[in-house]
Amino acid sequence: MFGRTTTYTTYANSRNDNDDIIVAIVTNNLTRVKSLLNRNNVNNIIDTKNNYTALHYAVTLPNNDITKFIIELGGDPKIKQSEGYDAFELALRSGKKYIFQYYEQQQQVKIDGLETDNAKLALKVDDLKRTNEHLNESMDKFNSKINALHKVIEVKDREIGKLKRDLDDSEKAFANLLKKQKK
Repeated sequence: MFGRTTTYTTYANSRNDNDDIIVAIVTNNLTRVKSLLNRNNVNNIIDTKNNYTALHYAVTLPNNDITKFIIELGGDPKIKQSEGYDAFELALRSGKKYIFQYYEQQQQVKIDGLETDNAKLALKVDDLKRTNEHLNESMDKFNSKINALHKVIEVKDREIGKLKRDLDDSEKAFANLLKKQKK
């Protein structure tokens, strides 16, 4: 009894995420597959002996939902396993011709999404261009007002200069008058 427990414990402790992914796919446990796979690891080799990815396993088994999930997640059907077969070829050998159509549908969904995103971005760019034009017009008006104020300041500076000269002249004239009166 202890030998079995020890052996199982050793096996369980030596298992890694790849083994868990394989077991989840083979046992058709979509919930577990979803918890183990993500966009970062979906195309990793999970069986180094055969160079299988999760998609290679999925297309050889009857679990269509898992296969679809892996494709939706970004599983690359063109990765070749050690015998030189990609997931598409394994799907054909397993009689899963729908995989091609489903993959194409998913690619079209991505393309449609990108086209929608591009259209939204184009609208945002147009909106930014209009905003930029409005800002440029506002800046032009502001600069015109600044230039007009500079001209007013120049006129006022000239007037102040003239008034200072007049004041200097008046002070000189007054000083001369005082000198004349003292004499």
